Amino acid sequence: MISTLGQAMINEALPEELRDYKRKWTKSEVQAVMQSVATKYPDQYKEVAHKLMRVGQSAATTGNISYSLKDFMPSPMKKRERGDLSIKVQGILNSLGDDDDTKNTKVVKVLSSRLDKVLGGLLDEGVKGGNRLAEIINSGSKGSPGQYNTSVGIPLLFTDHRGDPIPVPILNSASEGLDPVEYFASTYGTRRGVISTKFATQDAGAFAKQLSKASQRLVVTEDDCSTSNGITVDGYDAENVGTVLQYDAAGLKAGHIIGTKDLQRLKGKKIVVRSPVTCQAEQGVCAKCSGIRESGEMPEIGDNVGLSAAQALSERLSQGSLNIKHGGGALSKKRNYEFADVNRLFQMPKQFPGSAALASADGTVKAIKKSEGGGAYVIIGDKEHYIENIEDIMVKAGDHVEAGDALSDGIMNPKEVAAYRGIGAARRSFVDEVQRITSNGVSRRNAEVLARSVVSHVRVNSLDGPTGTKIGDVSRYDDLVRYYEPRKGTQELSTPSTVGKYLEKPTLHYTIGTRITDRVAKDLKTSGINSIFVHEDEPAFDPDVQRIYSHPQLDPDWMTRLSGTELKKSLLKSVHEGASSTPHSTSFVPSLATGVEFGKDTDITGEY
Repeated sequence: MISTLGQAMINEALPEELRDYKRKWTKSEVQAVMQSVATKYPDQYKEVAHKLMRVGQSAATTGNISYSLKDFMPSPMKKRERGDLSIKVQGILNSLGDDDDTKNTKVVKVLSSRLDKVLGGLLDEGVKGGNRLAEIINSGSKGSPGQYNTSVGIPLLFTDHRGDPIPVPILNSASEGLDPVEYFASTYGTRRGVISTKFATQDAGAFAKQLSKASQRLVVTEDDCSTSNGITVDGYDAENVGTVLQYDAAGLKAGHIIGTKDLQRLKGKKIVVRSPVTCQAEQGVCAKCSGIRESGEMPEIGDNVGLSAAQALSERLSQGSLNIKHGGGALSKKRNYEFADVNRLFQMPKQFPGSAALASADGTVKAIKKSEGGGAYVIIGDKEHYIENIEDIMVKAGDHVEAGDALSDGIMNPKEVAAYRGIGAARRSFVDEVQRITSNGVSRRNAEVLARSVVSHVRVNSLDGPTGTKIGDVSRYDDLVRYYEPRKGTQELSTPSTVGKYLEKPTLHYTIGTRITDRVAKDLKTSGINSIFVHEDEPAFDPDVQRIYSHPQLDPDWMTRLSGTELKKSLLKSVHEGASSTPHSTSFVPSLATGVEFGKDTDITGEY
């Protein structure tokens, strides 16, 4: 039954199968519908998008849909919250037993504790009350709950140039006008937004070039690598649409390409799907592990999914950086990660501001001890782990942790995660971090491609390393283990009995050399892996994840190395190693440098 004229106009623009006249058009619903159009009707996507745009244009220029001055009136919720908070803040400031720093800390704590309630409740109240601004934001068309709160609600706190909250209560909205103290508190974030805007494009552009060079070899080189591995994901996730099911699940057979209709039957289940993270193609990645991409079809041999994923992230970063100015410095519900944070995730500097502290060994948290200089120590066994901000600590005394677990809030450094848990676990962690800290969230599928590209290097540590290597050699993990043969002494054991040993054959997303812990064994067992191949000793290489800036210098092709930086060093190293170059490979650089038409010489194997 048609409920409104607007529903009729919107549904008329959609393919018949996707029409729903009772659908509530929120931001997430709009994204889900358009993703379904792209997956099921790729040839109609452009036409559907155009029709919906025309519907929007028509609605925006006719009828009573524009906002008015009454939409900027202070909300009833704001009035209630303001009175209560004024009393609490004044009580803190009038207390006699606390110094100024303690009072400021208490003020920030009281105000920030109300942020979730204010942001969610204010927008819901506005939508129910017919506030046009709230309706526009709720639809996903424009704006955010934080901007709505700053306009007609109660901003509570602004942040300084470092993103830390300023202990000045902001109890007036922009529509009412800020008093002088509130205004000056807001200027820090405003100036920060202007400066970020000035540098956003150039910084994101430089990052895009580095990321593209690090990801260029992820070319589709074969249809199916026939791997038995994959990644475990929640069945009811729109990101699964277009992926290939690795194991049978909910009546669907392995090899089935997951569609939108399959999500409901997979709801509440953990499933294993093919992924670039676990692809075992001889070069690049295979089409089955890549899954259906933006085109709505399986990628063809020669498609560069690495460059596509790099571009998708780079574009978001550029726009995300430009959008910093729209926040106005107001404290948000979640931490505002910016370009600098994303860049650090990919560059992994030795000094990593904002990184999470990781447990260096398995054990039980004995105690959490405050430091005289600020912060605190989390004590695990006989090792102390320093946490700069005690409020960021995520564990408590008595908790059991494993090496690589986060002890505090912050960005998980993939280099450290790989050192403790192996390349495979670091790739999964990297996927989660990319999605979490990027503006608006990069798709999981693209994050998986980037994880395969970025979290990739290992260092040979023994004379018994793979054939053709020497101690100290740094190579991509996937290149080094392409023809890896299990070592003498390898055993196939029941999964629960392998704790403390080292994985000798890739299983799920776990890579060779992963130390089997109780958690890893449980994860494998839950996924139906009853036995695995392990060895008593570590392999002859260690994870040595490299920043994307250094990736070209570590490429096996000497011409590709010269597409990066430190050219003199790269060239001399290539000469000393007797490095070679292949015109037709997964790197486009040699082909362009020699003027040979890319991928056309059929006499040379590996042409892509």
